[in-house]
Amino acid sequence: MNNVKDKPVKIMLDKEREMLFTLNVLVDVQDEYGDVIEVFSKAMTDQDFKVIRMVMHAALKEDDPELTVEQVGRMITMTNLPRVIEALTEAIGLSTPEEVEGKTPVEPKAKQKA
Repeated sequence: MNNVKDKPVKIMLDKEREMLFTLNVLVDVQDEYGDVIEVFSKAMTDQDFKVIRMVMHAALKEDDPELTVEQVGRMITMTNLPRVIEALTEAIGLSTPEEVEGKTPVEPKAKQKA
């Protein structure tokens, strides 16, 4: 049984936008960086800006195919970066099945408080 929740995560950037990690998004991330789990981990825990921008672009372009990586980079500032990371973590979590072939999926790490 596939328990993937097809609910996009909304985030206010230049306007309200929606993120959903579809198979197309996961393929784009995999094509660019390889292992999807490692990429998500790097983006969320290491706060690698290049990876965050790329993953955010991949997630947003499902809703807006004309969106460029550079446009996404202009939408993310140091002020909204924590919310961007939070929204990405939520979108990744919502796109992950609760159980795949009897295995529990990797959960995004809880955000750390500064």
